[in-house]
Amino acid sequence: MTKIFTVKQLKETGKSLNLVRLSGLKKTELDSLVRAKLNKQEIPLKHLHPNLIFKKMLGTPCTAWTDEQFKYITTKLLKSLCDCLGITKSGTKKQIIQKIKNAAKVSAFLKGYTKDDVQLLADSFKAKELKAWLRLARTAQKLSILPTKYAMATMLIGWRDKCRAIGQRNFQEAIALIKQKRKQLPEELSSKTLVAA
Repeated sequence: MTKIFTVKQLKETGKSLNLVRLSGLKKTELDSLVRAKLNKQEIPLKHLHPNLIFKKMLGTPCTAWTDEQFKYITTKLLKSLCDCLGITKSGTKKQIIQKIKNAAKVSAFLKGYTKDDVQLLADSFKAKELKAWLRLARTAQKLSILPTKYAMATMLIGWRDKCRAIGQRNFQEAIALIKQKRKQLPEELSSKTLVAA
């Protein structure tokens, strides 16, 4: 027998499951969202907590991130994505999203090229094309545009490698900080318990 919940109960359950934007929904919509979440089915992004969307994005390549995902995460989380990509994070939400998209495009373009492939990259494209890719990279991080194809190819691959290194370092530091905070929490709780007793 299926238990019948009130709208208030469904909203409380939805909030405890990290669902958001529940006001204004009909009882049947709330019920289907809660059931879908409990059954680990796909939930529309607009009803997911921004942190859950962020976590999902971290598990996929930046080239797979969508406009809908960007729409429902906060500027603070977008800046964290910039940290993970190793790109600058200043600007409005719209500017930050554009930086992320540009970095993803340039990274996808450079996929398959290593630092040993600079000459191959320089020979494969016209100077005008390399300059355009370098301009896209510049919006994500400040770079100067160099006059020769070889120099531009070197700069592009260097940009990508530098962003990777910075992003990986930032990501590892964030993981270490999370682990440190998890260790501190039980210690803080036990010390507060002793003080209270």
